[in-house]
Amino acid sequence: MRAIGLAQSGGVILFGLVALAIVLRGTTIHYSGALQFPSGEDQSIARHLSEGRGFSLGEYGYFGPTSLRPPVYPMLQAGTRILLGKESAFTSHLMLVVNALVGGLSVLAGFLLAKQIFRSDSAGLWLGFFLAILPTQLYASAFQQGLSLAVLLLVLTVWMIQKPDIRLAVPAGILAGLTVLTESILVLPLILVILWTGHRRMTHTLLILLAGVCVVFPWIYRNTVVHRHWTGITNQLWLDVFIGNGPNATGSPHLYGNLSPLAHLSPDQTDRLKSVPEPLRMEHFRNWALEWIRSHPLDYLRLCGQRLLKTIWLDWDHPVGLQPLNLVSRSLCLLGWVGALILMIKYHRWESVSMGLSLGLILATVFTLSEARNSVFMDVSQLLGIMGAVYRRSC
Repeated sequence: MRAIGLAQSGGVILFGLVALAIVLRGTTIHYSGALQFPSGEDQSIARHLSEGRGFSLGEYGYFGPTSLRPPVYPMLQAGTRILLGKESAFTSHLMLVVNALVGGLSVLAGFLLAKQIFRSDSAGLWLGFFLAILPTQLYASAFQQGLSLAVLLLVLTVWMIQKPDIRLAVPAGILAGLTVLTESILVLPLILVILWTGHRRMTHTLLILLAGVCVVFPWIYRNTVVHRHWTGITNQLWLDVFIGNGPNATGSPHLYGNLSPLAHLSPDQTDRLKSVPEPLRMEHFRNWALEWIRSHPLDYLRLCGQRLLKTIWLDWDHPVGLQPLNLVSRSLCLLGWVGALILMIKYHRWESVSMGLSLGLILATVFTLSEARNSVFMDVSQLLGIMGAVYRRSC
């Protein structure tokens, strides 16, 4: 009877955390003026899709196919707009509500993940609590981007990867594929987690990877066909390298002097980008970025160091990066994570989901571009590392 009572109590607490997450996200959306935020690439692509102009962006006078963004969230937005037949303002309201609800589901997914890894309901409740209240998680819901959805899919994917049942390998791979088609920066972290946690069950691991490839490959094939040469999930790598490295660069999209990310384009460079196919535009960015890096190797290394710190801590050049709540929460996460790493080294506890996610995020950003939004994924990684130290279990 006592066990039943504890289970019921835990269920009530979990339900309360889910409700808290939704309320806090709704409050953040309302008071941040989210509807007045500038339209992003996902919204522009969704608008073009709903208007029958295909997966295109319309930058620099070129309205052909784009691969700058992964497909899931723009297609979700476009599908909502087509299905409801409403103007964009209504769709924007609805997508923000969806972000809040997805944040609530992330709390539930976090509970399942921590319970699976640490064999403890209290661990699940603690992870759910932090996912419900951390400012980076709340602020992500105020943008019409796939960040909140990507966090949910990431946590669910890692949870299913941890399951020993081989029948769940294919569903885990499908979820992994959908995750990287929502936020492509998660490709490397998820591959590392799959390999890190599955090295003792090769058949299981291969099934996960194969299922993931089957989900992702059609999009890569589409990109390759429309651009007439091999293209990955997105083709924004060299654009990111160009933005993150150059005069006035800080390693993130926020340049010194509040300049726009592409402020260091010369008039000649701007002219060369106009009305040309996207692959040629990316080739220009590649050449310009490599030219600057070869000419300024020490500056590039300095910016890589800044990106490393911004990835594991916070982007202090972002408008909200140094707000008190964000500063305190991200600083505590970093300190706790560093402490967890020290304990991992001391006790040789290297089978860690936290290590796989963290290393993947660092490698995916340190040489290219660090963005404040990556903190939503680093939150998950660092919290798992801290909990691994607290519960003294190998992940």
